[in-house]
Amino acid sequence: MRKKVFTVLLVFLLLFTVSGCGGEKAIVEDATTAYTDEYGGEITDSRVDKYSGSMSENHTMMIRMILNGKDMDYELDNYNDVYLIFLTDENGEEHAVVSADGGILIP
Repeated sequence: MRKKVFTVLLVFLLLFTVSGCGGEKAIVEDATTAYTDEYGGEITDSRVDKYSGSMSENHTMMIRMILNGKDMDYELDNYNDVYLIFLTDENGEEHAVVSADGGILIP
């Protein structure tokens, strides 16, 4: 009986872990597609920083500037999910993109 319960718990844990990682991967894919559709080129690398109270002030300000530039509310706590995505192009230049509640915002 214990073995069965342990196995079920392990499966749930794996599902939660995989679905969490898949969420950020999907956001990066959406951001990459939106960026390349807008500007062309090739994205060679990416990294994601999810907004939280411990996010650096520089990253918080970047998100607010991008939101404000799109005439959106720049109060980050008003969104459920906010991500700052850094995309690196084939020239090694890094570009910031924001995902706010599933919408991709390219400056």
